[in-house]
Amino acid sequence: MAAQELMDLADRFNLTTDAQDRLTTYHDLLAKWQKTVNLVGPRTLEHFWSRHMLDSLQLLELVRKHTVEKPSATVADLGTGAGIPGILLALSGIENMTLVESDIRKAAFLREVSRVTETKVTIKNNRIEKIADQKFDLILARALAPLSKLFELSFPISHVNTNFIFPKGLKVDEELNESKTDWQFSCLSHKSLSDETGSILEISDLQPKTR
Repeated sequence: MAAQELMDLADRFNLTTDAQDRLTTYHDLLAKWQKTVNLVGPRTLEHFWSRHMLDSLQLLELVRKHTVEKPSATVADLGTGAGIPGILLALSGIENMTLVESDIRKAAFLREVSRVTETKVTIKNNRIEKIADQKFDLILARALAPLSKLFELSFPISHVNTNFIFPKGLKVDEELNESKTDWQFSCLSHKSLSDETGSILEISDLQPKTR
């Protein structure tokens, strides 16, 4: 079943054979490490391909949109946890990926995935607030915080042309309205492929409102 699910995803998202091999290796490492380190919700592991993998791969088109014309574009995944979506996107071919994760055990897992799959990523085992000396072209975050908090965390590591991709759930409209109190921004909303109640927000022109 897992092999068929991967093949379906490969066809859907145009994954190379090498990418498929790397993603399979990731799955195997995740299952192994999950026995001693709580990387993902235990009940979600049996639905890995239809949940975590689809959650991540559905972002490929948007990420490619913002990086294809600028090969040097830098991408950051904030609070990446087990590397979802950041390392899965890197395994699928997205370059210049920085994974920000404060948990030392999860960071160790990410280093092992990078080593075994020979996938180059930058791993920042630190809090987001501690990397404000860097500016990224594209910033991602999945299931990390409400939108207003994401803006607060990501704005210091952004520049005027930075874009943001944030998957959101059922409360997306509430979070958008609340964030408009302190922030101004442009936003495109895309329907999630993995959650019928979810959306993927594509945000640009982020600025704090002046009072």
